[in-house]
Amino acid sequence: KTRRLFQHAIAQSGAVTNQVLLERNSPRWTPMLQQLASSVGCPTDTNLVQCLQSVDNARLAALDNMFYEPIVDGPGGCVPMQPALACNTSVRHAPFLMGVTKDEGMAIFDMNLPGIDKELALRDGIDFNVAMKITTMMLMKLYPGPDQPFTSLFTPEQMQFVLQNYYKHPEDSFDNLRSLMSFVRDALFVSQTQQAAGSLQQPTSRNDTFLYQFVYRDASYPEEPFPMGPSHAGELKYMFEECSTSEKNLCNSIIHAWATCAKTGRPSF
Repeated sequence: KTRRLFQHAIAQSGAVTNQVLLERNSPRWTPMLQQLASSVGCPTDTNLVQCLQSVDNARLAALDNMFYEPIVDGPGGCVPMQPALACNTSVRHAPFLMGVTKDEGMAIFDMNLPGIDKELALRDGIDFNVAMKITTMMLMKLYPGPDQPFTSLFTPEQMQFVLQNYYKHPEDSFDNLRSLMSFVRDALFVSQTQQAAGSLQQPTSRNDTFLYQFVYRDASYPEEPFPMGPSHAGELKYMFEECSTSEKNLCNSIIHAWATCAKTGRPSF
């Protein structure tokens, strides 16, 4: 029904094929919905949808600790199949611009992860066991089993690879924080974006695909315990000209790239 509506596409800070951000039968959906309803004074009965539609958008956007995940709900649903499968089958043939930021891993501070408090993590780092619990949870979702979220197909060899390449100093709480951020960046954003781009660039897809990495960090990002930024979605504010005088050229470049992609299907910097 929507195939004729989209001529060009832009995916910022990741790709829709990200398995970690997709659910197939989430037991967390109901309590999250109840929490959302309670936060804005809505009932959880059949009047919920009507009540939420009456809530001001700014109020919903301002809610803290609300992290949503799209659900693959099968044929006839809003998301009928895994987007990764759609990339190789019924995807609309259209030019696609997608990119990531240098420190996408800072998203851990916005994901309601167990044991992660931004203020405490920046001050004290994180325990190795906490980092391992989160890493294991994400690996289980990256390699889901048939009845996900209860089973997974990831192997001990994959965990060993992660330990050898990321968590080299488990006794160092700040290195654990840096390692977890690096793992999240690579596993959830960089690799998923590269895989999506690869699928869309197959000879049979006829898609022009463009990739970018945003690396500029301004003074708002933490310097301690180590320099961070730009974070997940860090380039968006420059799209809306939220920049200083010295950043004007940066704003113009990003706006021009996205605008030319939307207009012609080929970004120009």
